[in-house]
Amino acid sequence: MGKVKEISVVTVKESYRFEWGEARNNRILEHETAICQDTRFDLLIIVRNGAAKLQGRDGGKGEEVLQAGQFVWLQASAAEISLCAISPVCEYDVFSFLFRSGQVEVVTGPWREETKGTEAAVPYGQVLEMRPFAKAFEMAEELLQPSCGDGASLQFNYRYLRFQELLLMIISWHVQQLRQAADAADVAAAGIGRSIQYMNVHYSDALTVEQLADIAWIEPWKYPRLFKEATGKSPLQYLNDMRMDKAKLLLSDGEDKLSDIAQQIGFANEYYFSRRFKQTIGIAPGQYRRNHREQPRIIAPYLEDFLVALGVMPVAQYWHAKWGKQDYLQLSQTPVFDEMELATASLHAIADNQPDLILLLDHYDEALYKQCRRLSHTCVLPESSNEWRMVLRRFGDFFGRGELAERILIEYEAKAAAARVALRYKLRGETVAFLRVSADYVLMYTDCGGGFAVSVLYEDLGLQPYRLPGMEEPSSGFGDGTMIALSVEQLKRLSADHLFVVFDKWHSGQPGEERKLLSSQAWQGLAAVRKRQVYEMDFLTWMNNGVISNGKKIEDIMRVLAI
Repeated sequence: MGKVKEISVVTVKESYRFEWGEARNNRILEHETAICQDTRFDLLIIVRNGAAKLQGRDGGKGEEVLQAGQFVWLQASAAEISLCAISPVCEYDVFSFLFRSGQVEVVTGPWREETKGTEAAVPYGQVLEMRPFAKAFEMAEELLQPSCGDGASLQFNYRYLRFQELLLMIISWHVQQLRQAADAADVAAAGIGRSIQYMNVHYSDALTVEQLADIAWIEPWKYPRLFKEATGKSPLQYLNDMRMDKAKLLLSDGEDKLSDIAQQIGFANEYYFSRRFKQTIGIAPGQYRRNHREQPRIIAPYLEDFLVALGVMPVAQYWHAKWGKQDYLQLSQTPVFDEMELATASLHAIADNQPDLILLLDHYDEALYKQCRRLSHTCVLPESSNEWRMVLRRFGDFFGRGELAERILIEYEAKAAAARVALRYKLRGETVAFLRVSADYVLMYTDCGGGFAVSVLYEDLGLQPYRLPGMEEPSSGFGDGTMIALSVEQLKRLSADHLFVVFDKWHSGQPGEERKLLSSQAWQGLAAVRKRQVYEMDFLTWMNNGVISNGKKIEDIMRVLAI
């Protein structure tokens, strides 16, 4: 549905207190500045002629323009607020007064009318048009007239009541505008709903934005914006996704030819349908159908975690000369292929396994993708390690196991939530650092990035990340900001309460060389080492970011902290 502009309003409930201050008319020339400030009273500023910038709001940040016929109602504040003329002459009125209610509620968000009590929305801090213009300025003129003679007290009382009438007129007009905006949003929401219902029935027709706007009774220039606010997608993107959902049902449950499916869902030919399907879903329609009819032969290096979680067994798994294979997946009977085949685009072992589908991350050379496409259907996924939930859902879509993927995610979130509560009670704000140690370097993963163990430690479990003194910003040595390469001096200053460590054999010339750090004085002097609060973790479990590995990280953390 269309959104009402988010604003801050003050809801005045039942009774209020009012106290009159003073009224004055000012005039400033271009570039002149006048202070408008009161620590006790609210201020109502009405611009009669010209224009000025209102400066010093929100703690001195930002400025807004007030033009002729506009006003702003400012709450009492110690902050300096000023008007700076931006026209040859700016004439304005300033009224100071005290306006407080017995109950005041500040609400940020779309205004909604309440039915109980005598309530009104006070437009604090908003630059608005003064309506009705003529009557408002007539009342302002009366309020600015000087008191004189024996009738001064009577005149004061008259102005006292007249000014309250002016405030009531402002509030009433403002409430009317809010009601109209809310009504317009409701009308737009109903119209968007009608157009979506029409799409559900007529998705195979050649629909246009103009047609859908006409069905929604919304102007064509407004319709795409309101539709996207309501659904997060453009109308035609929403229609395309709807067609793809229909196509997936036809592919998985029926025997229709691709050309027939294309026509049924609104595509002129099979070629255009197949291209759009692959763009949207990630694999070709024929491969999608095969995935749903039988157990496909899949190779997915570094992505096996997602397959196993969904009950899809890869026909081969990657193996690294230094890191080995992902033992935590328990694929002991699954053949391996050397990860170096991917780096060199020499795919003999992969070809020997005759895969139906190859799934790859997008961090390889284009030459490898071309080689893989010659072997079998190949899908390249964006490497976004901190978006593992999205990858799991996509794999669930690939293999017709979307409901299973959602159940897995629900179980994971429940597991993480329970652990988060227990860890908050156990650690009570103690800091945590995650180190990757090799023969050549010590890397500390920061909470600035995501992925690997970081997303579990600092996002899912809400642990307190440790930051080196003077190193609150990520090191420029690693441009993505996810790691800091620690010098010996920085290592000595590492005072995290708990250290989770993995040992990387990549740079080790001899067995165990990555562990030489453990005997150094810098390491032995660390507070966490002295307290025996250093925990070694399995390298590939903690350097992977699938749902199985993340679940095991939670189990590891709970185990070593004896929770």
